[in-house]
Amino acid sequence: MCTQAGHEDDIPSEARFIVRTLPMHGYLRRSLPEEGSLGTDEKSPLIFTQQDIDDGYIHYVQTTADQQQDCCLLDVMNGFQAVSRLEILVDIVPKWIPLEVQNFTVQEGGSKALPEDYFKIPSKHFEGLDCEFVLLKPAKHGYVENSHFPRVKLMKFTRKQVENELISYVHDDSEALLDNFTIFANSSELGKRSLPQTRFVTVESVNDEASVITANKILQVSAPCFWIYHNNIEPPI
Repeated sequence: MCTQAGHEDDIPSEARFIVRTLPMHGYLRRSLPEEGSLGTDEKSPLIFTQQDIDDGYIHYVQTTADQQQDCCLLDVMNGFQAVSRLEILVDIVPKWIPLEVQNFTVQEGGSKALPEDYFKIPSKHFEGLDCEFVLLKPAKHGYVENSHFPRVKLMKFTRKQVENELISYVHDDSEALLDNFTIFANSSELGKRSLPQTRFVTVESVNDEASVITANKILQVSAPCFWIYHNNIEPPI
């Protein structure tokens, strides 16, 4: 934790900081080499000096996951001067790369470009990071390809390739109306990765079967024929 009390003047090492409002997603801890790690009750104020800060003894310990920022309020006592309710902002670097994926729809037997909006990493700490996306579980009824190498099934691709609109999903023209694949983001540079995320694909059916005309068999019945037999009977006189 790096905190410098005051604005224009140098702060003496004996300046004291008194915690008035505790952080919401963690707590402050003073750790002295000769005393080991000394915790503090979150409900009790913690008092430390500018010298403690300069020596790196004051630490912020996060206790609530999936938070990107925290803050606390301090009073600063410097001899006869005092500053009340000084706000200290804590910027939390995520442990995991925060990957957000988006579902999409594709026509049966068609393909769908996968733009960068489908692979969002909503954190300023990873802006411009050229990570790669790894397929942990590939699609069952299609595959992911690079437009420069059509029909080659990919198991991983880079964020730069996504930004250059080179990555697409291709449906295999089967009758399946749903598909999915699971990916995660990985950065060997930072030694970080995201949690696996599953993307669901809805397939729009296309009626591509040849039309079949069925002729109904109609039973034709001839009109009854009435035959009149003339017997050799003399008509009455």
